[in-house]
Amino acid sequence: MKVLFFPNGNTAVFDDKGHQIPTLQEPWFLLFVEFLKQHYLDPAIVEFTMPDGSTKATYMPAYNNWQLSP
Repeated sequence: MKVLFFPNGNTAVFDDKGHQIPTLQEPWFLLFVEFLKQHYLDPAIVEFTMPDGSTKATYMPAYNNWQLSP
């Protein structure tokens, strides 16, 4: 199995034959959002900096998604 974490917050999971496993491809960004919620923190007021160091992400609770901005 292989797991890829992309700098835009997404995740890709492959089995040993190289086939993607969509049911396991939960975005790492949303996993951390859920972690914050479990600790009673509002991810909508957090400024997230993505791995490239310059791109920012804003959590959009109405869509349970995020938006990237430079």
